[in-house]
Amino acid sequence: MTRKELVRHILKTYGQKATANGKEAWAVIRPLRKQSDEAPQCYLYTGTPDQKLLTGDLVQVGTEWYRVTRADVEWLEGESLYVWAVLRREEETAFCTEEEA
Repeated sequence: MTRKELVRHILKTYGQKATANGKEAWAVIRPLRKQSDEAPQCYLYTGTPDQKLLTGDLVQVGTEWYRVTRADVEWLEGESLYVWAVLRREEETAFCTEEEA
């Protein structure tokens, strides 16, 4: 099993379906540490590389909607292993900044 297949297996086993831009991917979403009560709660998205995310994209997981505040792909030896993103719930008004995440 390649590293990419292993990551996909883990995300499919422990994650849930996430939809963005009409594409589905398997992802795990977990809260990031919150700096203060005033700051919006941010979430870390780790998903299969089937779904490339860009800042501003909307992601749906179940009945929840999230806005991507930043995202990238993790590569190892020329192979895309997974996509990560920092999300905030769509109803939040402030963006999660690097200092808050």
